[in-house]
Amino acid sequence: MKRFKKILIDLSGTKDPTNILKMATDLALNNQATLGLIQTLKPFPSYATMLASDFHLEELISSVTQTRTEHLKTLMAPVQEQGIDCSIKIRWGTPFFETIQEVLEGEYDLLIKTAEDEQNFSSTLFGSTDLHLLRKCPCPIWLLKPDLKSTFSHILAAIDIEQQTLEEKNLNRKILELSTSLSILHSSVVEVVYCWKPFGIQHLKKRCSEEEIETFKNQSFSKVEQLFKSTIDPMMDDYPNLKSQIIEGSPEVQLAKHIVQNKIDLVVMGSLGRTGIPGLLIGNTAERLFSELPCSVLTTKPMGFESPVVLNS
Repeated sequence: MKRFKKILIDLSGTKDPTNILKMATDLALNNQATLGLIQTLKPFPSYATMLASDFHLEELISSVTQTRTEHLKTLMAPVQEQGIDCSIKIRWGTPFFETIQEVLEGEYDLLIKTAEDEQNFSSTLFGSTDLHLLRKCPCPIWLLKPDLKSTFSHILAAIDIEQQTLEEKNLNRKILELSTSLSILHSSVVEVVYCWKPFGIQHLKKRCSEEEIETFKNQSFSKVEQLFKSTIDPMMDDYPNLKSQIIEGSPEVQLAKHIVQNKIDLVVMGSLGRTGIPGLLIGNTAERLFSELPCSVLTTKPMGFESPVVLNS
């Protein structure tokens, strides 16, 4: 399934681009997509700009830009030799803002980026740049673990069936399509997971017997199971080997535990609003969950999402 037409690689903070370029190249070839390569550079501090005329700051900026551009051209040469249309851009400014500007200008439909801190991957997902991108970038974002493997053998699709709104259903479908299309490229196992926490149990404990509570839980689970099955059944004809599981408990605890125990390589999930994992990227749930994740993450937003970053005229 050819899902991507224009893929942007953000090399900012990447120490060794070998694996990320290989993965992006394979994805571009599989999708017959174009590749863009961007590196963002933070602007010089204000005190330096005040000395610009005395110390030829503009010439220094031009020299740095040219040097970085030539380096990126060298990196992309083997990619272009495989027949992939490539572009290169150096942008000066706030990293997340400039990256989103490039996404908007180039109308990219996927951003791939390596987390910045090789010593502590989980914390960098909530570092300044990555968090801004996860919240504000309009296209799907693939944040890669620094010690990236070239393939992903076990992909987890985290869906939410709690609200059953049209927005949620469309987002779940998108998550499943992304997961299954990537599984074809990497010959991966895909597991669809929903974290279910029985509603109102603490309240019932004050009024009901243990037997009544257990009956309520069983009936609730039966309804959840029906909704879960109706969500993934449309995919089963095309992907009969799709695995699925409902996990009882809060997502920030049980999902993270499941990912570690089952050696998940990649999690595909929704973000923002009331879709995806509850509270994802807008509250403590997300911070607790991502602090436990040892794998790469691909996030996508609901249909109709508008970035708060607007395209500069």
